[in-house]
Amino acid sequence: MISETSGAASKELAIEQALIDLEAAWSEIELEVGAYKDRAFEKTVDYWERALSHIMETIEMILQVQRQWMYLENIFLGEDIRKQLPKESAEFDIINVDWKTLMTTLNGDKNARRGTHKDGLLEKLTTMNTKLEEIQKSLDMYLETKRQIFPRFYFLSNDDLLEILGQSKNPPAVQPHMNKCFDNIKALQMKPVAGAVNKLEAIGMESSEGEIVPFGSPVLLEGPVEAWLCDVERTMRWTLREILKNCKISLKKMITKREKWVKEWPGQMTITASQMQWTTSVEKGLMQAKERQDKKPMKSVKKKHIAFLKKFVESVRGSLSKNQRAKIVGLVTIEVHARDVIELLIKKDKYSIPIRIRVPRQLWSTCYHSTDRSMLHHAYDCAPSSSWWFAKGSSWYWKNRNNERSRKSSGHVCHCH
Repeated sequence: MISETSGAASKELAIEQALIDLEAAWSEIELEVGAYKDRAFEKTVDYWERALSHIMETIEMILQVQRQWMYLENIFLGEDIRKQLPKESAEFDIINVDWKTLMTTLNGDKNARRGTHKDGLLEKLTTMNTKLEEIQKSLDMYLETKRQIFPRFYFLSNDDLLEILGQSKNPPAVQPHMNKCFDNIKALQMKPVAGAVNKLEAIGMESSEGEIVPFGSPVLLEGPVEAWLCDVERTMRWTLREILKNCKISLKKMITKREKWVKEWPGQMTITASQMQWTTSVEKGLMQAKERQDKKPMKSVKKKHIAFLKKFVESVRGSLSKNQRAKIVGLVTIEVHARDVIELLIKKDKYSIPIRIRVPRQLWSTCYHSTDRSMLHHAYDCAPSSSWWFAKGSSWYWKNRNNERSRKSSGHVCHCH
């Protein structure tokens, strides 16, 4: 009994002493807390972060201003552009001086950090960039007015158009861009005006194949370039109408000598006149066939058609120039198609004259030519500006506003206004 009591007391004493020692030890232990980040370099790091960001922003703005300045400098070097845009020219001159001064300063101290941290530099560059953008907008509006006067300028890029406008007193400068304004027109035939100094007039047009069509009357190449180009376009149309009329008259006189006739006229005119003559003969044949209820009139038309096709084939085998061969081959291609149409009409016993031709999207049209007045008539039930005829190579197509096109198999094929 005594032994048990003594043992328990000894154990309690040991526990009590351990608790006292534990409390004494933890009462002296300290919790050391340090900074989450080492702030010894905080200010230095923050400075370089802002400095490098400023350097990058300034350099980007310098490059942006430089691009616009280089583009506009080439434009405002031309006296013609400066006269037509005096306000923008004056503003650009001020920016030009400021820009060169700024570049001289930066070149004097080539240290990137010091150079880009000059007081007010970034703000000045931003202002210059804003003014250059305003000048660019004014320039775009100026080009738009020129394009509205002569819509074919829409086919040219701004750089090409500015090149032309910058040399408005030099008509030959337009020549490299003629093919972009007028399909397959390589150049205008120009000559000095008799009795005038430094004045030119256009007397004809030349295709990429070298075919030359003289104008019915010369066009004076003087004044704003967009104005005399409009005169050139009007003269082109008038000339082609007159040539078409004369080509059609000549075809009637040389109906049995088409292989000679085709060599004397421009390629597209021969195709158009030939198609007009074909339509007239087919129409006459259809009327006679309907009256007689007989295929013989149409068979007679086919026989005559095949006869002159054979003559064309024989002429192709002979000695021809490159352009003459191309003209005859193009015409033969169209006439072979016309022959197939005649055969189709004969096979199907179709003797009624179609007065309308169906094309995509329910678009109806008739196009015919009045020989005595050389007038072209066009009737359709849609807006005139939404559709037109156009020639591509040796084939003629109808094109509507949806950019759909279909081959015209009969009728008179011409440019319609």
